[in-house]
Amino acid sequence: MGLLSYVMQKYYSEGQIDGLLNKAELYLKTNFSPMDLIKKKYFLDKIGLFVKNNSKFFLEFESGFDNETKSTSISTSDFWNGTLQKNSWICFENDELVSVLQLLSNKDKNDIKKIYVKKLSDKYILFLPVYNNNENISKNLNEIEKDIIYFIKNEIIDEKIIHSLMSNKIATLLLISDKEKKLFNDIKQTVNNSDIIVQDENNIKLVLFTEDEIDIELYKYQLLITLKNIYPESKQSDIEIKFVGICSTLNDIKNFICKD
Repeated sequence: MGLLSYVMQKYYSEGQIDGLLNKAELYLKTNFSPMDLIKKKYFLDKIGLFVKNNSKFFLEFESGFDNETKSTSISTSDFWNGTLQKNSWICFENDELVSVLQLLSNKDKNDIKKIYVKKLSDKYILFLPVYNNNENISKNLNEIEKDIIYFIKNEIIDEKIIHSLMSNKIATLLLISDKEKKLFNDIKQTVNNSDIIVQDENNIKLVLFTEDEIDIELYKYQLLITLKNIYPESKQSDIEIKFVGICSTLNDIKNFICKD
């Protein structure tokens, strides 16, 4: 089970949450919980994820930093350009720490020995300070990165779900057989940006957000027409599209996406 799935199931199991506004409020309250779990899992003192908005990076997700750092830790793209390379960790220590410490409050600067930073993409930068009492973080860098990437993917999915539900859209859940894993990229081109498409072991899970209920048979026909230039007629008959249901809650949609 993924970290975000665990958090969402934990919160929803504690009581019935009625109304979309309450669901949205609950969702917002859980945004930081996955970061707390990652921090505890790897015995970290602090962890931060900078997210780019226009040309600046903000400490949008974190655990362990004080309020001053959270509100003032803003950096530009130029600050990071040339320093961070994608797919490689950079360790700032000794004299190199000076430039990065400006992102932290005086309290959060105390006792820092080094800071590991990695550019995960053009939008996300992972920030891991190491204090004097925690020198073993380096052996867990790859695992921490995997958990953060999983969190980012789920964060994007949840943002789509909440936006669509708050717009009173209907979520139609579809399961498309894809044992050979050939259909995903082609089907992805047919869905809207607000829709969700994920691949598991044997199927493609599709969540379509629409104003009104869709005609499943009509949708299947239109999808096959779209794919007819890619797959021969004999193969089109092998594409099974199963209607799973219609739902209007974040929890139900997440359960469908995350369930094996």
